[in-house]
Amino acid sequence: MQRVVVQDPSEPDLTVQDNSTILIHKYINRSKEKRIAWNTYQWHLMERDRWVFGTNRYFKSKGLVNID
Repeated sequence: MQRVVVQDPSEPDLTVQDNSTILIHKYINRSKEKRIAWNTYQWHLMERDRWVFGTNRYFKSKGLVNID
């Protein structure tokens, strides 16, 4: 399992494992984010999607579709 280093002024050498980082991320964002990047390639894809949509989000809501 890979470790992620979190920079905090009070504790400069704090390390948190990946699963804990994901849980902290979900708690802070109140589970609004549905996509999780497990590696750097997926992160770059999410950043690309955010740039392409131009809405500062990784997804674009389609809303309700009228069915006639």
